[in-house]
Amino acid sequence: MKLKKDLESSELSGRSLSDSDLTARWNNALKEAIMALELGKRLGVQIEGDESEVIRDLALLEWNRFGLNSVLN
Repeated sequence: MKLKKDLESSELSGRSLSDSDLTARWNNALKEAIMALELGKRLGVQIEGDESEVIRDLALLEWNRFGLNSVLN
């Protein structure tokens, strides 16, 4: 089972998260993404496309870093 394998290999193995924990982590990932994008803009990085999609993609990178990608699937 893919989900079980993903959880076993994550740092969250053997732990459970409440909806409020997940919401807080997602909100934190969004804040990190916004700050990263703002820093990138100050450094001259230009983006193509919708800025909200870029923020979402950056937040997903942060989310996946903690092994939470299986929560969204």
